[in-house]
Amino acid sequence: MKSVFFLLAALLLAACGESTVVFYTVHYPVVLVEAEVTLDGGSGSGEDDGTTPDDGTSSDDETASDDGTEGSGTDTTNETRTESDGTEDPLVQEIEAAIVAAAPVQAGGGYTLYFSQYNGGRARIVRNPEAEPVMGLFGKEPAKSQFEVIFDGEDYICKTSSYNDGTEVRKTVLEIDLTESFQALYPTAGITRAVRREYTSTTAN
Repeated sequence: MKSVFFLLAALLLAACGESTVVFYTVHYPVVLVEAEVTLDGGSGSGEDDGTTPDDGTSSDDETASDDGTEGSGTDTTNETRTESDGTEDPLVQEIEAAIVAAAPVQAGGGYTLYFSQYNGGRARIVRNPEAEPVMGLFGKEPAKSQFEVIFDGEDYICKTSSYNDGTEVRKTVLEIDLTESFQALYPTAGITRAVRREYTSTTAN
């Protein structure tokens, strides 16, 4: 992936050894990782019963609150898609399982973003409950509902949206577009969309 914040990351990397002031911190504990894949012809998956994590994405602007949480305003939800006989395409199931298995951050892990600059800073990533934290970098365009995270050989953009976890308070979900990379891994599958969603316990603003 070409890094949108490559220059910022290089500058931050050079400053990592220096003492920096953290203006605020955002925590994203991951509670569930899911995937959605759509193949040419409409075969794919998706779900939304109004109480469990929905698979919406949002392009709304987001802001960080004083308590260190951030998220987007509204969300949209994709329709459920299945095979004509009501069952999910086995190939879709296979690709979705591969996406979830390859997720760098699993349920029980998470991200902590330390804003030492208005558009980025250091990131602390826990891959899973048993893993030791690793430090990385992140960059965020002001007023945009996404941030890029770079750590331990990983580099991807997380778009923020919200979902309903069954309570009155909506939570933040991070969506990572993997369409191009999985089109390359499955060149004959006809993938038109492949995303990973990391549902967090962070309140969406």
